[in-house]
Amino acid sequence: MNNTEILKKLSFEVNDLLSEYIQLHDKILKKGGIFISLFKKVDFEKILNDCHEILRKFEIKRKGMLSFKKENGDNLDDNEKKYLNQLISFFDKLLVTINFLLNKQQLLYKKSQKEKIGWEEYNNAENQYKKSIDDYLMEGRKLNNLNSLVFQ
Repeated sequence: MNNTEILKKLSFEVNDLLSEYIQLHDKILKKGGIFISLFKKVDFEKILNDCHEILRKFEIKRKGMLSFKKENGDNLDDNEKKYLNQLISFFDKLLVTINFLLNKQQLLYKKSQKEKIGWEEYNNAENQYKKSIDDYLMEGRKLNNLNSLVFQ
């Protein structure tokens, strides 16, 4: 498999993980991702475990991408390097988003366990999460603009 084919494969794998994250995000919004959900019967522990699991998958994929870059970076042409760097940049922003989601869900879980969590602390976590979504979307647009470099 040549480098362009490997980059395509990595892109599809990243897209699969993005889809998994979006499904989790949507599930959380529907079931228990907001402060008011503390007044409903929600399994916050399950949601928190789901967040940990997706974070684990993202960290494994990131190691693989960085390993590919380290082992093959000198063999990539300029377009391939540009695309790979942007793919990693997008993925890193997405990983930050997952960490902020995890933080937000940890706060909700703690609150569901009767620990003291203030509205301001939760609101800060929510704002960080929302900003991180904007950040990964911006990197995603940049990545989409480079698709022609490897998807011809």
